[in-house]
Amino acid sequence: MARKPLLANDSIKIEHRASAGASDVVYTVTLTGVSCHEAHGVRVSTPGFQQQATTEICIFPGFSQAATESPAEGPSTTDSTYLDPAAFKATESSRRAQYWTMDKEDIVYLPSGRKGRITNIEDNRAGRCPHWFVEVT
Repeated sequence: MARKPLLANDSIKIEHRASAGASDVVYTVTLTGVSCHEAHGVRVSTPGFQQQATTEICIFPGFSQAATESPAEGPSTTDSTYLDPAAFKATESSRRAQYWTMDKEDIVYLPSGRKGRITNIEDNRAGRCPHWFVEVT
């Protein structure tokens, strides 16, 4: 197991919605060992200002654990079960529960009890501190 990243003590739940013909199927994954930083700010809107809560999440391959919907699998490292959205969509629907993915507009349940939508994903797994950086508003 990789060395523990600083402040990676949180858990989140991600709901990914995939189209299946005329209906949508929701795939859920619980990620543990992630870092979450919630910030409250104000943005300009018409008219006046609007409060906005933004959460920055770091998910660490090799450390963070993913509990997928697959009943046969226990939690595993995030990098061993992650598929990018295109690969996830191309995977046979009966096998998707073994994997997880995330995409813009997916719903995230945060440690604070708040839920939001993914607005940005950066894949920084090639750097010195490999991670996915996810913004949720």
